[in-house]
Amino acid sequence: MYKQPPDYTREGGSIPVTLTFAEALGVNVLLLPMGRGDDGAQYVSIFFLKKIVDLLLLYLTKFDE
Repeated sequence: MYKQPPDYTREGGSIPVTLTFAEALGVNVLLLPMGRGDDGAQYVSIFFLKKIVDLLLLYLTKFDE
C-alpha cells in the first residue's frame, strides 16, 4: 500500500444544512464520517445511545452500593 495512489470511494449522501452553515458563517465546512458506509443511517445514533445507557447503568450500580 505504500506509495500507491488512493482508492477513492464515494458513499452516502450529503447533509443540505451544511451549505447553509457555510454560506451563513462564511467558512468552509468539512463533513467527517462516524462509521462505515454499511453501518446504516441510524448506526451512530444507536451506538452513542447504547454507550449512554451503559454509562447510566454503571453509575446506577455504583450508586446502589
